[in-house]
Order: sequence, then C-alpha cells, then structure tokens
Amino acid sequence: MNSRIVQAIRNQRRMALHYHGYQRVVEPYAYGMDATGDALLLGYQTRGTGCAARDAGWVRLRLYEAIILCETAEHFRLNRPGYLRDDAIFCTVFCQL
Repeated sequence: MNSRIVQAIRNQRRMALHYHGYQRVVEPYAYGMDATGDALLLGYQTRGTGCAARDAGWVRLRLYEAIILCETAEHFRLNRPGYLRDDAIFCTVFCQL
C-alpha cells in the first residue's frame, strides 16, 4: 500500500504523475486492488494528456504504469459528478472518499 496516495486522498490534494508518456494531474478519489491484484487509482484528471479533448475526466490508472507519484499543494472539493463510492472494479479498497 502506498501511504502517499492514502495521504493525498485523505487531504483531498491533487497528485502529479507520469503515465503513458504524459505528465498528468489527478484528484484521487479511491485507491485499491482489482481482481488481478493490480493496484488502481480512481481519480478525476484535471490536466495532462496533451490532447485537449482528453485532458479532463474520470480515469482508472494502473499504478505499476505510473512514475513519479507525488502529492501537490492543490486542494480539491468533493463535487465531481459521476463519482460512485465502492466502485465494483476494486476487490480491496485501501482508501476512498
């Protein structure tokens, strides 16, 4: 379990990471494991794919593909439409809002 992800979720702080060749910023909402044992982060991406149409929206990120994961100083509020607590993709939930 990654304590930095848990801390970012609890503090409602955005996270910066490098994923599939792009710097991204996400608002972390849930962190856990799927049925295959992969660690996943469910978040709302606010910027970062380099393609304006895809820079914002809900993402499920496989953490073994993420590099340089860190909490930013930017806070976020719990008002993103479409968030469902206890997402069925997770077999084990480490932390969620």
